[in-house]
Amino acid sequence: MSSELKQVPQNEMEQLQILIESKALPANIKTIEQAWTIAQYGKELGMKPMQAFHQVYSIQGRLSLSSKGLASLLWANGIQMKTIQDFEKISTGKDDKGNETFDRVTTIEFYRGKVTETASFYYSEAVRAGWHTKDNWVKMPNSMLYARALSRGANRIAPDKVLGLYTVEEMVDVTDAKDVKINEEGEV
Repeated sequence: MSSELKQVPQNEMEQLQILIESKALPANIKTIEQAWTIAQYGKELGMKPMQAFHQVYSIQGRLSLSSKGLASLLWANGIQMKTIQDFEKISTGKDDKGNETFDRVTTIEFYRGKVTETASFYYSEAVRAGWHTKDNWVKMPNSMLYARALSRGANRIAPDKVLGLYTVEEMVDVTDAKDVKINEEGEV
């Protein structure tokens, strides 16, 4: 057992072990150490342990937050948001042959006190980065655009609340984490 966990009260460790054995936690949480780390990180974000277990994930050793968890964190901290464009098809001009070209965009407006921030994410950005061929982008491009716009806006309007963390969707894009899947409801 690592020296950091020796400070955890024995009863808390036993509670975590019961939760793991009950299979009530997501399958990615297999050890007391993982459960304790996720619960502690969630606590820093203002979440209760059971919320953290279902919204914070370790992807290749880096803790990340689901986009659902990120939206909840923003709302809990008084930051409101409104979707302005949701996977909207927009004209981008004409190609070399004179044919009209199109892109898709999701735009979210964020409100914090008297500050308003607008964040957009375009499908062409995912194409340039090479993410559009990944499983989640192929199956749910609208959800992935939303998650990216949400993350971009959250980092602009509330860097003090998101603590520089990445969303699960971002981590899946920038790593080779092939075992992480996100369904249409946004569950990891």
